[in-house]
Amino acid sequence: MKINSASVSILFLISAIFLSGCASGLYGGQIAQPIPTTLTGEDGVTIAVTPSFWPWDPKNLSDYVTPYYVKITNNSDKTIILDYEDIVIFDQFKTQYTPLAPDTVASIFNASAPTAYQGGYSYPSLSVGVGFGFGGGYGRRGYGYRGYGRRGYGSGVGIYSYTPVYYSSPPAYYSNPVNTSDILTQALSLGPVHPGATITGYLYFRDTIAEASQITLDIGYNAEGSTKETILSFPFDLTLRQ
Repeated sequence: MKINSASVSILFLISAIFLSGCASGLYGGQIAQPIPTTLTGEDGVTIAVTPSFWPWDPKNLSDYVTPYYVKITNNSDKTIILDYEDIVIFDQFKTQYTPLAPDTVASIFNASAPTAYQGGYSYPSLSVGVGFGFGGGYGRRGYGYRGYGRRGYGSGVGIYSYTPVYYSSPPAYYSNPVNTSDILTQALSLGPVHPGATITGYLYFRDTIAEASQITLDIGYNAEGSTKETILSFPFDLTLRQ
């Protein structure tokens, strides 16, 4: 059977649409999330933690801080309360790190925004024209300033050309704005978590923790009306990421 070029084009177009539809359905346009570490307390509260997972802007967030994606589900029959004071990281040397406030993280980027060089384009210019003007003669008969003429006033017609001149604007340095809105909107909102509710978001820690090889992230919470704090500990081996 002979297939003409028009038929091949139609088949190619249908295949492209089908494949793009499959890709959209499989990946959803987002980065696949790593498998989190999940712990459950005796009261049924479940906390899942994924370290160093950040699909938002700015893309180089991990160059400044370490993000931890946290999901907390309150499967108990009481409201639980979480605060930044209840969250801490210890490294193998017992050095303690507390979470950074989202606005503090955003200010880190605002203060360290890169600068960019901006220069002008260069354009050669050549002028050609016909001019008439007044010019005094040199001697009794001579070449005037703008043309050939007698002594006194004269007129001249000529073509004037100029050497090409290249122009470039002076160097200008400006701050390259960094989009930090995701740092604020994706942060974990702490406070009360009601029975059956789930909260998700990011905790940010100083990047100096990267110098450690073993860390433990402790997340504590209190059941409403109770003074007893429940702490779930998440150990991470940082050498596995190298």
